[in-house]
Amino acid sequence: MKRYYFSGVIHPERAALTVQEVGFKIGKLDGNSCLTLKFSIVCNQITCIVECDSDDEDIFSLRNLVKSSIETVISLLGFLKGYAYDIEITKVFDEECSFCWVFGIDLPSVENIYSSFNKDIEKLNEAINSIGHLCLMKEGIYIARCLNDLRMSMRYLDDSAFYCFRAIETIKQYFGDIMGTEKDGEQWLAMRNAIGGEKEYLDFVRKLAFPARHGVPTIITDEDRGKIFTITWSVVERFINYRLEQLSFSFRLSSDTSM
Repeated sequence: MKRYYFSGVIHPERAALTVQEVGFKIGKLDGNSCLTLKFSIVCNQITCIVECDSDDEDIFSLRNLVKSSIETVISLLGFLKGYAYDIEITKVFDEECSFCWVFGIDLPSVENIYSSFNKDIEKLNEAINSIGHLCLMKEGIYIARCLNDLRMSMRYLDDSAFYCFRAIETIKQYFGDIMGTEKDGEQWLAMRNAIGGEKEYLDFVRKLAFPARHGVPTIITDEDRGKIFTITWSVVERFINYRLEQLSFSFRLSSDTSM
């Protein structure tokens, strides 16, 4: 059995929160093993102990599980108090202190999509000015809502498919409004004709998004989540470039990875 220690923080810190020890036993996806999780919160600082059946657990998957479990309690407290709390897991180490990892804010499946922009300040500023301008123009609400949903998909991993598919549906709705049709099939067809996108990829995101959309609890693997992000980012990129071209902007968004 392997034991890991996680630490984190509850935001906003100005809203003081203390929670005595809470414990869970959580079954894993393989159905053959489980994790024991205990945590407490003192002045918004999280301390969590996770005991695993195996010694080769992926720390990022564990981090996601810890975050999701504590978020459940925080959501309950938010419901009771009327507060909008947020949670951040910042560090993990083992009981021998032979291993320690400080988590960044990046997601491995997303961080390299536009890595060239993050390495080039001028390129990043050009992207901000061009795409940001689109968001503030007529019909800019569609791109703005897409980007907000993508931000939410990265923050709330359990609902990443839901937010990603809603971003794609927002694009579909744009083409429906432009075409003057409320028929779902015609909207999807207009979107694919304008910006492309294989139906099988969109159906993959749809299939994983619909359970959460209809209140059905579901678990998404990190591998599937990475594919969801890749598909969605590709669709949103094509839509942004479509709008840039429509409005005669010289800038174009170009990813560093391909599906």
